[in-house]
Amino acid sequence: MAPTRRDTDTLSRAEEEALARAKRAVDQRPHGRGGATTPAKRKPAASGPRPRTSRARRRRPATPARSATLDLLRGVGVVATVLLLAGTAPSALPPWATPSAWHGVEPADLVLPLFLVVAGAAMAWRDATAAGSPVWRQVAWALRRVVVLVALGLALNWLAQPEPLRWSGLLQRIGLATFLGWLVTRLPRAWQIAAVALTVAGWGLALERLAAPGVGRGVLRPDENLVAWLDTSLLGPGHLVTPTDPLGLASLPAAVALVIGGRLLGGWLRGRPPGPATAAALAVTGGWLVVLGVVWGQLTPLNATLWTPPYLLFSAGAVLALAALVHLAGEVLPGARLLAPVGRLGRNALPAYLLPAGLVAIASRPVGGGASAWTRLVERFAAPVFGDLAPFVLAGLLLAAAWAVVGRLDARGWHLRA
Repeated sequence: MAPTRRDTDTLSRAEEEALARAKRAVDQRPHGRGGATTPAKRKPAASGPRPRTSRARRRRPATPARSATLDLLRGVGVVATVLLLAGTAPSALPPWATPSAWHGVEPADLVLPLFLVVAGAAMAWRDATAAGSPVWRQVAWALRRVVVLVALGLALNWLAQPEPLRWSGLLQRIGLATFLGWLVTRLPRAWQIAAVALTVAGWGLALERLAAPGVGRGVLRPDENLVAWLDTSLLGPGHLVTPTDPLGLASLPAAVALVIGGRLLGGWLRGRPPGPATAAALAVTGGWLVVLGVVWGQLTPLNATLWTPPYLLFSAGAVLALAALVHLAGEVLPGARLLAPVGRLGRNALPAYLLPAGLVAIASRPVGGGASAWTRLVERFAAPVFGDLAPFVLAGLLLAAAWAVVGRLDARGWHLRA
């Protein structure tokens, strides 16, 4: 039976109402680009900030977790330290490769300041990594570092000479100075700068104005000076290098000043892109510090053993100048791959130093009440064959042994540190 006209009109009105409801539902849905409906994109729209964050990161590259410049500086320091270890043999190194006898500065006197400045600069990267972590965890890291370094330094001293055990040493100085410097660098930057200035000036005044018992005011002789008296009183004469130990406790505040200065350098270096401008700024600043050290040295001697203020300025400037050269060679100019072996030593500086230092310490022990194995090696084998180059050959062998170990560690991505 065919529908009547009334039924047809009723069906038409029902269809129109259904179409109207469908249209309203479509209009209420979110629209995409070009006006097309995108019902499936409602969920990603709730997490809209995530794509914007990724685009921002692409515009501002993240700072690398390590600094190639600092790794290269550490590597240079390791090479220099191993050369000094080889120089403990009877076949002496040339004057430029040995520490100064008293007043004056030799290149060998700049090795420890290099490590101190780099240790301070590396704190900038460490602090960025530890940002947001609990304070107790950061304090635990700092305490663990100083305990490990001091223990390793004492172990090396024991290997070389068990009795009497020398308390001071390279690793002990780096560990204690870095820990105290880390504490100071928790303060605002202005306070850090003030701490460096007050330490340098105060140490200079102490050396010039304070008189130790039995020593006149301002006396800076090798066997009579404020540093020797303080260290002997605190640690005892049998546990130090006599007459004046360059790594004792008395001069520790001066070393802390270098660490704090290094932290300020690291904060600046971390925020700058690699380039000639960064290298130029390092070179100019370093040059000014060297000039200030030389000028001040006309009034107070440059003395690495006493860590006099002119020596602090001079050594800090020399480290910055070296950093400028390393930055250019390792991060700006082509051919950075040529420095890859040095960078590997720097990325694992602690084991790269411990291996040669441990070998030399063991070999330096007297054998049968006579000369040590190290002395016999030099006198009977190295010196007759290589002559004056014997220390450099020995240093090369020690470095080769160290690099064989740290090269394998670096290839696996293992970076061992305190």
